[in-house]
Amino acid sequence: MKTLLLVVAAVAFTWVSLVLWRSPPEFFFLDKKTRSEDLPTADSYMRNTRTLKFAEDGSRAYILAAETGLYYEEDDRFELTTPHLTARRSPLGNEPWQVTAESARSTRQGSQILLNGDIHAWQDTPAGRNEMFTRDVLFTPRDNIATTASPVKLVHPQSVTTGTGMEADFDAETYRLLADVRSLYHAR
Repeated sequence: MKTLLLVVAAVAFTWVSLVLWRSPPEFFFLDKKTRSEDLPTADSYMRNTRTLKFAEDGSRAYILAAETGLYYEEDDRFELTTPHLTARRSPLGNEPWQVTAESARSTRQGSQILLNGDIHAWQDTPAGRNEMFTRDVLFTPRDNIATTASPVKLVHPQSVTTGTGMEADFDAETYRLLADVRSLYHAR
């Protein structure tokens, strides 16, 4: 009797194993989706990526680090999450601007970088820290210029300025707010 029971168990185990072996992966998922359906359709997928881009004259144009990066070859674009951009140093000698955002997209071989989400930018200077807060920025590395049409808040050691729209030239260290400008100056 034990032998018969052992043979029946072995046959049942073999049959169940074959059924499971030949089952499609969707059989094992409650929502009937496989993991490959959830993966991005990008040509390349990177984690903890760091890009160092150089200008034509060999100087550093920018450093762009991100938690994840997706590259789409057809459009020649990168999509990045939690990017951290370090612009090139100003010819005036101050530290480079640092920019963080929720996401970014780099197009045309890095000639433009569109940063989106809660953007915080800062620059340390001998007089103190300069900061900028906005929602989206278009950064052009070749010119070291950042522009936006969104509301902007600029914080300097002695002033706070708000406005809508901005053109920032990081080389010349000029920041032009385009509309609705209000400023509060703290005298020393």
